[in-house]
Amino acid sequence: MHTASPCKAHHLLILGALLVSLAGCGGCDDDKPTPVANNNANNNPNNNPNNSTNNAPNNGTNNDPNNGTNNDPCPRGTATCPCHADNTCDTGLTCEQELCVATTGMGLSVSSPDARSCEIAFNEGATRLLGASYTGGVRGKLLRRPPHVALALTQTADAAIPAGAVQLQLDGAASGLTLSSVRCFDRAGQPLDGVEVTLP
Repeated sequence: MHTASPCKAHHLLILGALLVSLAGCGGCDDDKPTPVANNNANNNPNNNPNNSTNNAPNNGTNNDPNNGTNNDPCPRGTATCPCHADNTCDTGLTCEQELCVATTGMGLSVSSPDARSCEIAFNEGATRLLGASYTGGVRGKLLRRPPHVALALTQTADAAIPAGAVQLQLDGAASGLTLSSVRCFDRAGQPLDGVEVTLP
């Protein structure tokens, strides 16, 4: 069980004694004169022009937590706002440098049905390659070192890499991305010649 330190307990005792003292006094001082009964101009909160603004709990200003204005944070996971805690974003967005950016999925195709794994290198131009997703038994790993991007693919089954099984997440047109090198390998791990990788 958590116990307070002696110093903290001492402060709590002092605070408790102070609260008891104030409660017993009722917040009044018998030595002070009784206020003038008709002093409504200064003491009536409804007569104070400033009370209709800053002190009103529902005044709708920037200090109102429910006013939905300037103090609302940029919603996580939405475009140009911070990513979710797990570095993901809402549908159609990709987390890049802790911000969510709009992306378009582009399916990648490997020309040879004998390819079981590939190493692909891109150069980013006007378009950035921000991520990739994999289906059809394909696993992959993407490494960005802008403007260079490396992508490694492996088919977990003894089957061709299906067209579109790798979806590249681009923040622009595919024409803004350059394919710089491709190396693919067969089921025995031997290099294949003449294999092409294309985007739509």
